[in-house]
Amino acid sequence: MDKKEIVRTLEQMADLMEIRGDNPFKCIAHRNAARAVGALEESLEDIVAAEKLVDVKGIGKGLAGKIAEIVETGRLEEYETLRAEIPEGVVEMLSIGGFGPKKAKAVWEELGIESVGELEYACRENHLLDLKGFGKK
Repeated sequence: MDKKEIVRTLEQMADLMEIRGDNPFKCIAHRNAARAVGALEESLEDIVAAEKLVDVKGIGKGLAGKIAEIVETGRLEEYETLRAEIPEGVVEMLSIGGFGPKKAKAVWEELGIESVGELEYACRENHLLDLKGFGKK
């Protein structure tokens, strides 16, 4: 897995954690780690091999272990578990402009919407008007 894919995995993990309702500081930590990895000039593989990830600003011990797992195995078990917990359609909603993890969580939990198609129908039928953070727009 290359550096861009690792950054994308950490960012998606933060989104999934936010949808699930995890501690906001953990979500922020994953986003910060993604930025830190993306900004690295050195080879990520070399940094992991030298066990120097914790020396990178924005990456603590826990996240260093997750990044090392991705680099060494090409996957992150915790990420895969999160992906299995949240319906694919809810994750797909994040690709809609202006529709972030908080809104995806709201429509999924409050209205039981699990796909972009269901979301489109709910919009046409004005079902979102009563949800906090949603308006006529």
